[in-house]
Amino acid sequence: MRRQFIIAIVAAVLVVVGFVVSRTLRSGGDALEPDAVQWPFDRDELGQLMDGVIDSQDQIIAEAPDPASGSRARAFRDYYERRRAAV
Repeated sequence: MRRQFIIAIVAAVLVVVGFVVSRTLRSGGDALEPDAVQWPFDRDELGQLMDGVIDSQDQIIAEAPDPASGSRARAFRDYYERRRAAV
């Protein structure tokens, strides 16, 4: 009898938790509509901001104290240039 009571309590708690989780996920999924704008920038403004990041990476590469940090900054710049080209 006691075992069945504990199983019933655990099952009830799992049902409540499942309901809360599904409601949370459902409400979070509706937060962004398919046509929502991710950034409040137009394409040219975003491109200019990304160009600024690439310029700052070039400066970091030029001022790198050792080859290891320079190569790491260069790898990031290369990655970011590919991201910039995608915009």
